[in-house]
Amino acid sequence: TLSRRTGDTEMEMLSSSTYLEYQRLLGENKEHKLNLRGVWNKRSHDEENRSYSYAESGEIIDGTLANEDGPSQIIELKADYTLPMGESRRFESGYQLRTGASEDKTDLSYYNTETSSFERDARFDHFVEYERTIHSAYLIYSEQIGLFSYQGGVRSEIINRSITLPE
Repeated sequence: TLSRRTGDTEMEMLSSSTYLEYQRLLGENKEHKLNLRGVWNKRSHDEENRSYSYAESGEIIDGTLANEDGPSQIIELKADYTLPMGESRRFESGYQLRTGASEDKTDLSYYNTETSSFERDARFDHFVEYERTIHSAYLIYSEQIGLFSYQGGVRSEIINRSITLPE
């Protein structure tokens, strides 16, 4: 009879980011502007998950060990333009690129009660490559007439995603 189950996770992560932002005022009106932003993130992680099942006597009767590690990288570029049109009207537009790639190596081991150690099951060894690119663009027009204001706009996105499980 199963008495209890325990589990723990250990994770090690290294991460670095670079961020750059630029704003250009395009006239005497401080609302007429162009904003540019860039972000670069790089990350590497190693994760280990262990779980055990114990009999009432405290003896380990089963267990699993799952590992996952791999790097990832994300780049974001963004441009926003604002054009005031008098005191109560405004036009805005923008573009954003988000692209990233990651690799994950995973494996799974089962606890062998006879040897008191984990044994890897190669059926669950996987290497996955993931890439994603998103292009976004928008246009917005807004106006205020007395106490009434309205805003209309459009947004478009194109997504390209690839998930590969090489043999």
